[in-house]
Amino acid sequence: MLMSWKTEPADGEETWEDIERELGALRERLRHSWTWYQRRREALIGRPDARVDLRRLETLWQRALAGFLAEIEALNRRIDAHNRALTSQGDPWPRLDLTSELSRLGIGESEPGAVGERLETPSPVPPISEESPAEVALHRIITLREKIPHTPRWEQARKRALWRYLARVQSQRREDPS
Repeated sequence: MLMSWKTEPADGEETWEDIERELGALRERLRHSWTWYQRRREALIGRPDARVDLRRLETLWQRALAGFLAEIEALNRRIDAHNRALTSQGDPWPRLDLTSELSRLGIGESEPGAVGERLETPSPVPPISEESPAEVALHRIITLREKIPHTPRWEQARKRALWRYLARVQSQRREDPS
């Protein structure tokens, strides 16, 4: 648990308890995302047809991690603002450390998706350069589906494109079984 910094707030002034409350909510959301990510990844590992799903899952985890990092940085800015406005009477609030927050949640640097290299960890999926252009296009089609609104006409076009690229990938695998 974080140290309790007792201060007497003025009207509308932030207290350390406010920071702790927000930090607790952030930790709980990231803990939930981490648990979901691990369970889903374990289910997908070992399946030869799960390459796109693994890549999508890794992207979702990196997005959750980046959101947590942004929120920690926002809390640190608020802490810095409080410390700058502090008179000689109060104690400064400690800044939050991302690495210690992740280790507190049990997300180690050896785990997939950890923040040891600033959100640039090796993916459990082979890099794009090893995939065929059809597989790259297939990945983009699937991931774009979640980024843009989809009309019925767009969904039909997406299904046609998926069918075309899946057929191409399957024919390539039949020709080159290695």
